[in-house]
Amino acid sequence: MRTLVVALMAAAISAAPAAETAPSWVREAPGGDAFPEEDGLLVRRHVRLTLDATGRVTRSEETAVKMLEEWVSGHGLLDPRIDWNDARSEMRVTAARTYMADGTVVEARENSLVPNTAPELEWAVPYAHMRQMVVAHVGVEHGSTSVLAHEVADRRPSGAPLWGVLALAAELPILDDRIEIETPRNVVVRWEAVGAALEPEPPRPDGGGLAFRRRDVPPILGAEISASREGAPRLVFSTLGDWASARSWLEERIEPAASPTPEIRARAEKIAGAGGLDAERLSKIHAFVVDGVRTVEWPIAAFDYAARPASEVLRSSVGHRLDKAVLLAALLRSSGFEARVALAAPASLVAPGIACPPQLHEVWVRARLGARDVWLDPCAPLDRRNRSHLAGYRGLVLDGETASLAEFPDPDPSTNRAEMRIEVRVEDEKGSLKIGGTADLDLGGRYNPFVGFDRTKDRWKELASRAVSAFEGAEVREVIPAHRSEDLTALRATFAGASLEVPPSGLARISIPRVPGAVGGRELQLWRERRTLPLVLAAPARESVELALDLPEGVEAAFVPPPAAMRNTAGSLERTVTLEGRRLTVRTEVALALRVVDPRDYPALRALLAALEEERGRTILLRRSR
Repeated sequence: MRTLVVALMAAAISAAPAAETAPSWVREAPGGDAFPEEDGLLVRRHVRLTLDATGRVTRSEETAVKMLEEWVSGHGLLDPRIDWNDARSEMRVTAARTYMADGTVVEARENSLVPNTAPELEWAVPYAHMRQMVVAHVGVEHGSTSVLAHEVADRRPSGAPLWGVLALAAELPILDDRIEIETPRNVVVRWEAVGAALEPEPPRPDGGGLAFRRRDVPPILGAEISASREGAPRLVFSTLGDWASARSWLEERIEPAASPTPEIRARAEKIAGAGGLDAERLSKIHAFVVDGVRTVEWPIAAFDYAARPASEVLRSSVGHRLDKAVLLAALLRSSGFEARVALAAPASLVAPGIACPPQLHEVWVRARLGARDVWLDPCAPLDRRNRSHLAGYRGLVLDGETASLAEFPDPDPSTNRAEMRIEVRVEDEKGSLKIGGTADLDLGGRYNPFVGFDRTKDRWKELASRAVSAFEGAEVREVIPAHRSEDLTALRATFAGASLEVPPSGLARISIPRVPGAVGGRELQLWRERRTLPLVLAAPARESVELALDLPEGVEAAFVPPPAAMRNTAGSLERTVTLEGRRLTVRTEVALALRVVDPRDYPALRALLAALEEERGRTILLRRSR
């Protein structure tokens, strides 16, 4: 991501000794000898949230990062980013300095702290009020500590509840972590720690607010934080008592924006047409919002859930996820569909007992199509994001009556599956082995790329081509869909034209393909020795591949994968090999037992997929027997 960096220019460098310039908590912080495996330390992270009697919120934060290795600087940990909604709040930096290793100080000039529009929003005029400051500390060296303190305060009472989510761990160890939430005495703050144990300090005599203090918090692997916050420890808090109250508050801000207008009705009729099947009309409207309105990648909570009117989103052709959901709902309602906006997130990210919408970072639209619900992501087509991707989620539907979070159950292996059977005819022709045959695919759940209404021949052929791509030169001749439904795709494809060159060694190699959409070790970062956060799979699931080779006279198998059987906490693997006459059959089946793999089960998953993907388990060598 391109960032606009505001350099902190050195105003003065004091030559006074460390004891007279750096505070004691900086001087006494341990160094690299105490943390030989770490690149830096988060010496201090103090966060204070205050709700006053008028309803204004002020957030104050102070962080201090000690550099032990250059990695800390190279990965932006010394360039903290401050984001705020300038239409609602004002931001000011109260301290920005670096304590050098000898205790001298590099201070910032006031005119070096210049706010900018975030790069993600530079082209999105309707969101110019979202501001950002990226503060780059200068003059850093090994052993130096860079401090940034700032506050973001409401300009006026907004009427928004005090709610939010705070991370309880970071890429660096946190030596001193303090979180304070201050409210008027009659305002109760409900809270829960997700993925962590957290004890509040004893309450103040006046009974107001919460405070948490922790020491020596272990780090989380940075790559895991970047890829997914699934399982990352966090504090969830809210001044609302229940989800019914949260739903009502959100509906007051969102529902008016989704009301159809003459402009929206006219556009809906133009997009979907007056006739045709309901499924086709719904699909056209969804595709228009996905492809015709540019998506602003920015957290919806940062906008305080204030959605722009659907007609305004339509005219601007740009919107964040909530804006696009509002437009989609309005267009669908104009075409006679029932449509509701919903917020959702993986269940492991959510504290269901705390009415805190910022936990729910995804936005969906639930549309009624005949007797069933269709879940639409306003930013992605159905073949990439559909109801199967909500498995294991919790969601809040803005339907005027919901009083709790909906639960989307985990997928079942019987419906979340990928099965492939390939029958191959091998013919010996003029120094090479020609290959042709059939491929049968049975795909369900998250393996099914045909969830939706676009079932053109080109897409069927593309899927079949992926299935036989392991055979070089293979060309799909015919594709016959055997069954079509929202949850299941079955097809048979015939292919020909592939060939195996026989090298001087006399051994021709066949690599057994994986099913399209198969779980892969590379994507799951299985090269890592350890994890600190859970890993989320499209599971429980079942994958199976059966390859049957009909060998001609004079050709035999010189090597086949050995039979295998493995079972552990992550799932099971079974490979069988049979030879009946001239037919060689290799069948491999893997069952994934978990959707969320705990770090303690990560070695089991690594072992399972390593056995599945190893070359000797996917290689067949053929040779001429005469």
